[in-house]
Amino acid sequence: MESRTPEEKLGNLKLYLSLIPRHKGTERLQRQVKRQISELEDEIREKRLRLKRAKRRSQQLFETSEDSPLVVLVGRTMSGKSSILSRLTSARPRITGLPYTTQSPEVGGLRSGSLVFQVVELPPLRAKSTVAPAHSDILRRCDLVALVIDLEQDLEDQMMMVEELKKAGICLSLSSKVVKIEKRATGGISVIGESPLLSRDELLRALHLWRIDAAVVKVGPLSTLDDLHAAISGLAIKPALILANKIDAPGAIAAYQKLTTIFGRTYNVIGISALNGTGFDGIVGAFLSAMGLIRVFTKPPSSESPSDKPILIKNGSTIRDLADSIHGELAKTLKYARVWRAGKHAEGLRVGPNFRLEDMDAVELRG
Repeated sequence: MESRTPEEKLGNLKLYLSLIPRHKGTERLQRQVKRQISELEDEIREKRLRLKRAKRRSQQLFETSEDSPLVVLVGRTMSGKSSILSRLTSARPRITGLPYTTQSPEVGGLRSGSLVFQVVELPPLRAKSTVAPAHSDILRRCDLVALVIDLEQDLEDQMMMVEELKKAGICLSLSSKVVKIEKRATGGISVIGESPLLSRDELLRALHLWRIDAAVVKVGPLSTLDDLHAAISGLAIKPALILANKIDAPGAIAAYQKLTTIFGRTYNVIGISALNGTGFDGIVGAFLSAMGLIRVFTKPPSSESPSDKPILIKNGSTIRDLADSIHGELAKTLKYARVWRAGKHAEGLRVGPNFRLEDMDAVELRG
C-alpha cells in the first residue's frame, strides 16, 4: 500500500498489524511493526505540536469569519500571485520581476457588493520543498485554495504542488468530493449527505477499522472511499481551482488546453491575465462555485427590495434549507416562498419548500 503522509503510513501499518497471524513464528515481525507504529506516533505528535505553535503565530496575521470566505493563492515563484492579489484587492504587495520577492503572507480584501473575501498570498512553494508550519495552518483554515499556474512555465512541475501540499497534510479536491469528520465523545455515527460512489456499509467499515465509533460524518455528493480515507487519516481536504495565469502570452492557449485536458476533470481551470485583467470578471462566481456555495438574498415581506447582504448556502439547497439556515423554527412554520430570479421571474414566482435555489436568487419566505 502506497503511503504519502505519516498519517497514511500509520493507518496502513495498523491495518497490516491486524492482518498478521498471531503465533510464535510471527512474534518478531509483530514487534518490528509495533516499533514502527510507535515511532510514527511520536513523529505525528511532534508534527502536531509544531502545527499548534504555528497556529498561534498565524492567527496574528488575520482573522477568519463565516461571512468572509478565505481564499489562499499558492504557486511557484514568478507565477504572478502578487499581481493577482493586487488586481483582486486593494493590497499592494511588492512586485519586482525578481524571483522569491514575497517572503511572508500578504493579505487583501476582495469586495463583491457587501460580500468580502479575504485573499492571502503565500510565499512561493519551492519544488520538492516542505510547506512551512505557519503556512500549512493558513491552508488548513482556508475555504478555498487557488493554485496559480504560470502558462509559460513547466506545467508538470507546477502541478507537483498538489503532492507537495498533500505531504503537509493538505489534500486538494472538488467541493462535491469533500468529506468532513467531526469526532465526538458519544452518540454513535451520524452521516449527513450521501454519494453513489460511497456506500454506507463501506463508510461504517472504514470508521470501525480506525476505531471511530462516535462522529458526525459529512459526505459530499461525489465522495469516494479514497476521500473518506483522506479525511480519516487527518488530511485537511480543501476545495481548489486553478488560475491559469498569462493566458495572453505567446503559446499560452496551447498550454491552457493541455492543462484543462489533464486536470480539467479534477479542478475548474480559469484562464486569466493579471497583466491586462482577462478572466477576472467572473472570478467571484468561480470562487463560490469551487467552494460549492451560492448567494441568496432574503426579502422581508414588509420590504420592497431584498437585503444587499447575501446568505451563503450550499449549491443545491432548497427553500427549506434556506429557512433552516436562518432559524430552525422558521423551517417548521414555512408554508411557501416567492423567488425573484434575474431574467426569469420578474414578478416573483410562488414556490414550495422543496424548490431548488440558484446563485443570486432573491427570496421572500412566508410562514
